[in-house]
Amino acid sequence: MDMYEVNAEMDKMIETPGSFDLMEVEITPENVIEQLEKALDSLHTSRYSFVDDASVGTLIKSTESKNTRKNTNWSIATFNDWRGERMMKSKLCYS
Repeated sequence: MDMYEVNAEMDKMIETPGSFDLMEVEITPENVIEQLEKALDSLHTSRYSFVDDASVGTLIKSTESKNTRKNTNWSIATFNDWRGERMMKSKLCYS
């Protein structure tokens, strides 16, 4: 059992993030109402927020590979060049 006992001296030396002191607070109807109001206010504030389309677009673009984007742009440009030439040739044939 001795190995599970807490050494009070060591406990004071360790600083833990978010540690707090417990205070004795007299429980009154006002305190209870105040705490309930705080709890209700925290329910109304969501941890999620709305984002606009620009932010979503920026996020999506940041996850794309630069080489994939480069190759896709090249493919689209090549297709548009081919399509333009084909349309021009078809107009010449039907004129």
